[in-house]
Amino acid sequence: MPSMFAIALWLVAAPAPQVEIIRDEWGVPRISGASIEAVSYACGYAQAEDRLDEILRNYLRAEGRYASISGEASIEEDYREFTALGAWRWAAGRYGTR
Repeated sequence: MPSMFAIALWLVAAPAPQVEIIRDEWGVPRISGASIEAVSYACGYAQAEDRLDEILRNYLRAEGRYASISGEASIEEDYREFTALGAWRWAAGRYGTR
């Protein structure tokens, strides 16, 4: 069975056609596009290409669900994030998510 990260990588959409991502000889992305929104999207896309697993782990940490992939050692961290810090509550109030 494929990992959550492999599935998420497969689901990532390709950048919009008005954007170009060219990587130099060291793999550093050079991005050009028709608008700041398009370039911002491509920046996120390039970051996901390079470190999707880190992005997803941080997302789970912010939601207080990191123990679901890391095990019991992270339960206290999840509890603290979910109850005290509550980044997800802030995001829900600001952006209407969840």
